[in-house]
Amino acid sequence: MIRNPFEDLKNVSSIEPTIQKVSPIKENKRANESRYMLWMDKNILNELKTRALEKKTNVKVLIEDAVRAYLSIDV
Repeated sequence: MIRNPFEDLKNVSSIEPTIQKVSPIKENKRANESRYMLWMDKNILNELKTRALEKKTNVKVLIEDAVRAYLSIDV
């Protein structure tokens, strides 16, 4: 006699529901940025690094601020 594979389902008691973890969607911090590489005079770069340390910021911020000022874009 062939056994019905679904017979065991009749004997199953209530199954506990699966608990799913809800995680917030991670935002892409660089969505409005593009990568750009350039060659720069070593002395200028060293001065930028020094100024960044003095102002407790980084070179990227200093360069962006300088370019915005040059282009007259509001910060």
